[in-house]
Amino acid sequence: MNMFQRIGVVALLGLAAVACTKANPAATCDNGTCTDPNFPFCDQDGVVDGTPGACIAVTCTPGQFGQCDGSAALICNAAGNGFDESACPTGCSDDTMGCTSCVADTTTCSGPVLTTCGSDGHTASTTACGIGCSEDGGAHCETLEPQYLPDVCNTTATTTALTFANDEMDDTDKPATCTGGTVSPAGGPSICVIHAPTITVENGVTLTFFSSANMQSVDSSGGHAIALVADGALTIDGVVDASAVDGTNGPGGGTIISGTYTLSTNGGGGAGFHTAGAAGAAPKASGGAANGGPVIDAAELATTLLGGPAASFGGGGGGAVVLISCSGQVTIDGTVAANGGGGPGHVQVQNGATLEGGGGGGGAGGYVVIQGARLAITGHVFANGGAGASGAPGLHGTGTNGQDGQRSSSVAATGAPESGAGGAGGNGALGATAPTVGGGGSNTDFAGGGGGSVGFLQTFTPSGVSADTGSADVSPAFQQNANVETH
Repeated sequence: MNMFQRIGVVALLGLAAVACTKANPAATCDNGTCTDPNFPFCDQDGVVDGTPGACIAVTCTPGQFGQCDGSAALICNAAGNGFDESACPTGCSDDTMGCTSCVADTTTCSGPVLTTCGSDGHTASTTACGIGCSEDGGAHCETLEPQYLPDVCNTTATTTALTFANDEMDDTDKPATCTGGTVSPAGGPSICVIHAPTITVENGVTLTFFSSANMQSVDSSGGHAIALVADGALTIDGVVDASAVDGTNGPGGGTIISGTYTLSTNGGGGAGFHTAGAAGAAPKASGGAANGGPVIDAAELATTLLGGPAASFGGGGGGAVVLISCSGQVTIDGTVAANGGGGPGHVQVQNGATLEGGGGGGGAGGYVVIQGARLAITGHVFANGGAGASGAPGLHGTGTNGQDGQRSSSVAATGAPESGAGGAGGNGALGATAPTVGGGGSNTDFAGGGGGSVGFLQTFTPSGVSADTGSADVSPAFQQNANVETH
């Protein structure tokens, strides 16, 4: 079969633009065949020469592209009187007049590099994959499947790169804060997600997260935890703070109430978390109330996101903070804090009567989770406990609040110093400075509350990748690095 018969009318129209044609008036190809070798092509529909069924000749420039025939290119032959078919392994493009250099609109992996071929079949871009390149389900750069937010990296952010260049206070319970939506994992607080291609908190900037729901009353708890999720680099050169303030829980904190407090001369127990909370005092007996909160096993954190526990009618629990780079590096040269709140010096009013009581216990430090293809943590990460308050002095008075957990690995939150003093909050590497018990006070003073425990710091990286935390200033110490799945 001659070439024009095979490629049909559309091909003839294209070839007519790049070749001269001449008809043989004495020969027709009603049966689809031309026998004169000087006029070998059959113009069956007459779209080239104007005469249906005419046998025609073609004159073209040797080596010139004619058009695509499926995945092959038609190239003028050496004699300049016809077109040869040239196979195109990755396809043919009329727009670029020849074989393509890659398969249009496809992605391929070459080691850890992802190559994306443009729609023209020629323009290709490459991306160095931070974790690796996978052909599973179509070539793509692998991303984390983060703990607590397993699906958050499945789609890339639709916003632009996010840089915090000025101090901010952001409410995790407001939808406008949560640019990546909210997620409600089983058993833990809902999570407010801020998702961007990259996230940077500049040096000198303090980014404070709080929960308006937790500020409604003294026993409000939970609120939305906070997650910063970057597709690529997440860099914290300034301060990210999700700590409790006095009796107000940090975002995601206070979902558990730990330690006990009753309106009496006894001080309240500090909240337990990484360690036991310290006991409040009984009158003239430091720690005599024996009411500190219990340890929470770190294994529970593997499946449930928990902020720091709050002390019963005492200090608020530190927040739950999740920092994720889906395929890049989390760099912390600045500070991340999720400290517990100091216990309140209780004076309660019921039915118009003022009732004094022992000092409230300190809240526990929170939970900071850092996940990335690589982690470089050389700054400061704290989840310190809050201190206990002093009891009400004498028969009429107000105890002094305990200090909130400090941004320090060596300075513990200070218990209120009066007679009936509050206990110090937990601080430092586990065991270095445990929270201390409340003081007993005098015959007429109410007893002080116990200090709250430190929280937990946890890192996750892909298998085979270590977390660079050796030079970080932290309190408490990081848990052993855990592995996170990728896909």
